[in-house]
Amino acid sequence: MFSARFLVVDDDVAGLYALAESLRRRLPDVTVDTASSAERALVLLAAARFDLVLTDFSMPGMDGLGLLRQIKAVQPGCAVFLMTGCDMGVRAEALRLGAAGFLHKPIFVSEVLPLFGKAIKEISLLGHQLAGSHPEREGTPST
Repeated sequence: MFSARFLVVDDDVAGLYALAESLRRRLPDVTVDTASSAERALVLLAAARFDLVLTDFSMPGMDGLGLLRQIKAVQPGCAVFLMTGCDMGVRAEALRLGAAGFLHKPIFVSEVLPLFGKAIKEISLLGHQLAGSHPEREGTPST
């Protein structure tokens, strides 16, 4: 069975923990980790594989677009959703860089669950396809 892992990144710590807890309650089979900065997120991304990252756009230091670029470099199959409290005119750039979606704050978990579910289903299917086309990933030597 496919078990997903999410990372929520936001410098608004109260909002970060509230959103993460709401996701945990609504998605009990999903592991939800948190980071209060893009730099902390990169440390977590170096240590573990994530299926989905939900990151704030506007953060001190590295912003959401910078984090998106880094995520796509280290975990290209990860679905990345950017969220913002205002329209910064970056939607086209985020999508060009490979973002799975762009969400406006406040985030209502009930509204975004279908988006996340679709992204996770696509990741799961892609993972099964890759495993099927690369037998060595299953522990079987290729010939």
